[in-house]
Amino acid sequence: MSFFRRAEGGLSVNRPLDAGNMGPKAQMAERSLSYDRPLDAVLSAAPPPPPPVSNTGMMQQVAPSRVAYTRPLGAVSGAPSAPPPQMAQMRASSIAYTRPLDAATAVPAAPTPLVQPAAPSISYTRPLGALTNVALPQRAYQKPLDAQGAPVVATQIAAAGRPYQKPLDAIEVVSNYAPSARAYQKPLDAADDSDYWTDLGHALNGDGASGNQTGLPPVVLAVSSSSQYLFGSQYMPEKSLLTPDEIDAELKNLRDLLDAGFLQAFQYEERKADLIKQKKFAFSSSIPHVSFGELSANVILDSMDDAPHTSSKAANRNVRVFISSTFRDMGDEREALLKHVFPLLQKEYRERGVSLTAVDLRWGITSEQTNNAQTINVCLSEIDRCRPYFVTLLGGRYGWAQPDHGVDELLKRTHDRAAESFPWIRKFSTRSVTELEIRHALLNDMGSETSRRGLVYMRKDAQDEDTRLTHLKKELQDARSQGAFRALGQYRDAEELKRTLSADLMKLLDEDFPAATVPTPLERERQAHDAFQDSRCRVYVSKPSYFSELNSHLLNPTSGPIVVVGDAGVGKSAFLCNWAVRYKRDNPDKLVITHFIGATSASTDLAQTLTRIMQEINSFYQLDKEIPTSVTAMVEKFPEFLAEAGKRRGLVLLLDALDQLSPADGAQDLLWLPTISPDGVRLVLSCQTSPCLNVITKRKWRSMQIQPLSKAERTILISEYMQQAGKKLTPEQTELVASSNQCGYPLFLRTLLEELRVFGSFEQLESKISGYLAAKTIPDLFDKVFERLEKDFVLPANSTNCKEVEKSFIGAVLGLVLVSRKGLAESEMLECLNLTQAYWSPLFLALEEFLVSRSGFLAFFHDYMRQAVEKRYSRIPNFFNDLRRLLTGYWNSKAASEMAAVRSSKDKLSPLAQRAFEEVPFHYEASSDINSLRNFISKPSHFRALAAQAFRFDLVRYVRSCDGAVAIKNAMQSLSDISDMDTTASFFKELGSYEIAEDFYQKALVAAEKVNPRNEVTLADVLDGLGYVQRLRGKYIDAAKTLERCLELKRRLLKEDDGSLATSINNLAIVFRKQGKYERAEELYNNALAIRLKIFGTTHADVAQSYNSLGCLYQDQGKFEIAEKNLMEAIRLRELLLGSGHPDLAMSLFNLGNVYLDWSRFQESVPLYDRALEIYEACFGPQHPYVAQVLNSMAGVQQEMGHYDDAEKIYFRTLQIREASLGSSHPDVALTLNDIAVLYSRQNRFDEAVVYYKRALEIRRAVVGEAHPDYAQALKNLATVYQDLGRYHEALPLFEKTLDVYKTALGELHPNVASACTGLAGLKQQMGRFNECIPLYEKALQIYGDLAGGAPDSDMALTLNDFAVLFFKMQNWAKAEETYLRALDMYERCFGEKHPDVCQALINIGHFHVSRGDKGKAKEYFTRAAETYREIFGANHAKTLHAISLTSA
Repeated sequence: MSFFRRAEGGLSVNRPLDAGNMGPKAQMAERSLSYDRPLDAVLSAAPPPPPPVSNTGMMQQVAPSRVAYTRPLGAVSGAPSAPPPQMAQMRASSIAYTRPLDAATAVPAAPTPLVQPAAPSISYTRPLGALTNVALPQRAYQKPLDAQGAPVVATQIAAAGRPYQKPLDAIEVVSNYAPSARAYQKPLDAADDSDYWTDLGHALNGDGASGNQTGLPPVVLAVSSSSQYLFGSQYMPEKSLLTPDEIDAELKNLRDLLDAGFLQAFQYEERKADLIKQKKFAFSSSIPHVSFGELSANVILDSMDDAPHTSSKAANRNVRVFISSTFRDMGDEREALLKHVFPLLQKEYRERGVSLTAVDLRWGITSEQTNNAQTINVCLSEIDRCRPYFVTLLGGRYGWAQPDHGVDELLKRTHDRAAESFPWIRKFSTRSVTELEIRHALLNDMGSETSRRGLVYMRKDAQDEDTRLTHLKKELQDARSQGAFRALGQYRDAEELKRTLSADLMKLLDEDFPAATVPTPLERERQAHDAFQDSRCRVYVSKPSYFSELNSHLLNPTSGPIVVVGDAGVGKSAFLCNWAVRYKRDNPDKLVITHFIGATSASTDLAQTLTRIMQEINSFYQLDKEIPTSVTAMVEKFPEFLAEAGKRRGLVLLLDALDQLSPADGAQDLLWLPTISPDGVRLVLSCQTSPCLNVITKRKWRSMQIQPLSKAERTILISEYMQQAGKKLTPEQTELVASSNQCGYPLFLRTLLEELRVFGSFEQLESKISGYLAAKTIPDLFDKVFERLEKDFVLPANSTNCKEVEKSFIGAVLGLVLVSRKGLAESEMLECLNLTQAYWSPLFLALEEFLVSRSGFLAFFHDYMRQAVEKRYSRIPNFFNDLRRLLTGYWNSKAASEMAAVRSSKDKLSPLAQRAFEEVPFHYEASSDINSLRNFISKPSHFRALAAQAFRFDLVRYVRSCDGAVAIKNAMQSLSDISDMDTTASFFKELGSYEIAEDFYQKALVAAEKVNPRNEVTLADVLDGLGYVQRLRGKYIDAAKTLERCLELKRRLLKEDDGSLATSINNLAIVFRKQGKYERAEELYNNALAIRLKIFGTTHADVAQSYNSLGCLYQDQGKFEIAEKNLMEAIRLRELLLGSGHPDLAMSLFNLGNVYLDWSRFQESVPLYDRALEIYEACFGPQHPYVAQVLNSMAGVQQEMGHYDDAEKIYFRTLQIREASLGSSHPDVALTLNDIAVLYSRQNRFDEAVVYYKRALEIRRAVVGEAHPDYAQALKNLATVYQDLGRYHEALPLFEKTLDVYKTALGELHPNVASACTGLAGLKQQMGRFNECIPLYEKALQIYGDLAGGAPDSDMALTLNDFAVLFFKMQNWAKAEETYLRALDMYERCFGEKHPDVCQALINIGHFHVSRGDKGKAKEYFTRAAETYREIFGANHAKTLHAISLTSA
């Protein structure tokens, strides 16, 4: 004889969406778990009935779990004296089927918890068929195109009135440096017309001759130089530039064209910016280095000076102040500045996020450094890097200059070498180095910002040793009288200078960095990405076709994401940076988020990436949406944020270098990235060969290939780059470089040409080229660069006491950049390595092409450089760990007092403490110094800081990597501050250590009641958190008391129409529902709904959530019609508000499918599951836990319909997804293992079932402990299969323990307790202990009856059936018949007459009459059952055929 049971579906271990914030805004939701549907008797002679369905709890906004409870069915065996020949015991099968989801975040307690928030309205494109008997709109979910079909680019009017419809970035070609309005008269879509380029060259040259005689692809070159413009390979005459007067006239003409309607506003602004730039550079002779991206037949070498750069003084917040003076007579002054003034200013402005560095190249300068003939070059270059901060001190000495008689050969050589880069100094060959510095900064261009803000100080009563110094002072005084300089003062001594200079410099800094403008963490991260973007936009070689392709794609509203692909170093990031600058300029009202993965340490982390994007959306659109704190919750909430942006003014999200995402948290699986973008959201991505690209390929997103440079393009660029550097390669050398395939990668070519630019020997140049070209990859080329730098920069002996520098100066500098978490500020680098500025500046200048400043922190320009540094310097034993120890020692020493001063997780950290907490534990972890990491994070002040939102992800990782939970618990439990206890409790709750969390909440509660009982807000917050973890631990009785008290307080504190009050009411309803107190839960759910209707009206997402919750509650009670009505309303609202592809809609569809499954309307559940699955796969991909959730229920449907092979395949697909995405020890994995065991039990594969039940049991023991209801359910499942195997004595203690756990955790009046009573009674019935069964069945009936309140209840019907079996075995025939009939009546009242459970009850009664010898009466019942089965399942179903066979028996 075989017995089939229904088991639970979901394991309740939920994680709060608001981890760390249990205040009034905490958004709890419900996660329902599956419980078993009742099944009726199955005859041993009959084929097994279709298996019941197993469900996992579906996702909601925050969900606890729905405790699944198995309902054993009664036994129908023959009576002891006359056993009926074909009776089987009616038992609920152990299969879990999905329980409805409710409004609460599902928080699994596993290491990677699954939280269940909502996501955005993803466009759903697969048409749906009609849903049988479901009042859903019969519409295809396919986004229609506009009536015009494909979108048409808005017509733009050029200066001559010609429209163009093809959006091309070529407008830069037309507008850049055009000498007259004639350039506007050509349609911009002429970018592909070579004749147009020729015409443009004529226009720019002002003649009629062709400008391209080379045969090479025509090139338009626009760089920041007053004289160098190229068309083809010909220099354009300088007359092509407009004079300042012509520019003013052109600006007036532009305004007239705009007013007359011939120009659109964006064209006017672009052209205006170009003209202003021309005017600026009419006085400049500097030529920036070219940052090559890519080049082809139609190319623009485009200066980005007109682009709206994002970095500025305020954005960069990295201030370098150049101090110019003579050396020998300024010792006291320099001592005062460097040891007193700047340390105080550094501390003051560090609080504002400003990194302040004093650049003093005379301090500690050595003869070795002077003899290298680089002094002037380095000094003037450093002034440029320090602009606009320049301080000069003048006494009586003139400085290093040519003597009146004779020639200083070293100075002459130094001067001549500097003149190569700064040709203006040739006019001042007899002047001192100090005067050259002053002229370069202040006197050459007195209209410059540096000159206007210069600080000049002269010592009183100083006797000038040289008439040239006297003339210089007079020139400075005359300039000051004309309005130059911020200050020109005199001082008596160093003390007066300290006061005066400090006040003047503070005024400048206060103007640039007001106290109220301290950047937030979000702003600092944004600035770092903007700095990365700017570093790729100095001068860019652009291909118009790339810009056109990307812009055209984005203009089509139905196009999906686009992925820029290509090998590393080919120019993907450079292209996207330059495109983004233009796109932002042209779309100022649209949110454009540029996230360059690898640009900062945080940018490679999935959690911090998602946090930043969601924060940007909140900030730009002034939303107040709560951002989750767990990775899983973020992934689920992320689409919702995208949808919010999309339905406003839109969002363009640029994610560069997806392949550089850390693989942690499954980031490279891209499950977090919606497959279909919400309306109004456009995704622009880049990637190279990686797991990410494999996923993208499967998703069939459009790709855009960036190609290497052609040989012709390389030839042009080689010539131009070297010409800008004032050098030239021979044709043979050019051919050698251009013919090398690796030079097709712009990064390789740029690096090679930069090395050739600084190489000094022309005779050895060809050999040097061959040596560099021996490098076949970019990292190999960087390795050769490092080798050259190591030879060029050798520190003199005893120049530093840093042993790491002694091992390798270049290695120490680059290694610190490599190992530091977010880079190092220049001042930090100098202090760590104990270097003077004089040693540092020459190297810093040499590394200029390889390092970028991101929010003031030095970082590598490209990831290839990081790879090369790691490879080269890992050869030095323990070198990187030595550098990490250097950094931890530096920060522990420098920031010790600031770190120790943290008193609360809400304290605002000083910038110094912020840096220390970012770096120190990171380096302990990276170097595997586990003990130091554990000691660091467990110090109370450190824990408080790291438990704050900014470091919460890091702290969780640190605790797990060093097993630090116990250390933190021990360190914090002796403290008495409420804030400490609440912080600790919140952290352990997020860690999944609910027992420890509850302990700290209890201590916080005692303290709150004792220390400040009047602070009801704090008390309510503590109660909220305590009730939450009690619920997660399955302590529902305690949780109900706690949350009732919390709600009582909040009713006093909050207004009745406060949304957070509705949330608290909803939280308490969840607990009552778990306790089976459905009436109280219903009252609270309706109360929350009433508040939400009053606040939001009838059409709001929170209202939809309430309907969803009520639908789930009614399903629990078997009130399927009311459940259907509420869920249909939730579906209607969610589709209306969120769109047809939103995950919240999928949730409600899924829940309605579960109702139909419970209702045995299997065919109607299928399209609902299909649609939910379609949405989830579109939003999250095919390997997401939500997909597994739906699949699990779909397997259950197949099992119910008797399709066991199909069910098994789907279950194992579900198991694979859950193990891959959640880990092998996750509660949801236990759920699927349980369901597989149920399936095997259905097929009498009991030995296999035991294996899976035991695996599920062990997972639950590890996750929730042995006192949790979910563990009890697993015990019950295992007990049931032992019962099926006849191993009664092994099953008995498991059933008894199940009952004890349920009573303790849930109270006496709970459906799970009733279910456990029925299960234990069924076992004892099989063991022949009949008298012990009666009180158990009576207890179960009492519980079900009290909970149902007189309403029909399927659980009661099931128990009545089992009770009837007992009476039959006891030969109490009258009582047996009466009870069978009561069960049939209850089933019919619950489900109506057309239901499988009613059929089974009919068959049971038929068998009863067969056993009593009344075959005629038995046939009536068998016939009714057969006809009903035929209507439900069809004529050929196993159940139908079996019932027919009974009628003829």
